[in-house]
Amino acid sequence: MRKGHFYIYNPVRNGKEPEFYINNIKVEENKIELTIEGEYRRIEWIAYDSVSEKNKVFAEGTVFQISVLSYKTNYIRAKITSRAGDILTQPFGIVY
Repeated sequence: MRKGHFYIYNPVRNGKEPEFYINNIKVEENKIELTIEGEYRRIEWIAYDSVSEKNKVFAEGTVFQISVLSYKTNYIRAKITSRAGDILTQPFGIVY
């Protein structure tokens, strides 16, 4: 993960190094928890909203609880924002 094999980095400017990285991902039956090393502004948990037919932020913070979903979705992904750019995780599949 430290080399970017599990996520995408989108810098604000070309060549700008990330100010943080995902140090650990802990997946349990009803939650996903990220440990971040370095400086970042926020973490958003995003999934497709079939009602609005757009991506929607369902939660913020280092921990995502599946119970916050207002309907069943197949996946959730984290978007971590900093001054240097954004990191987006690959989607985490959700099984009910």
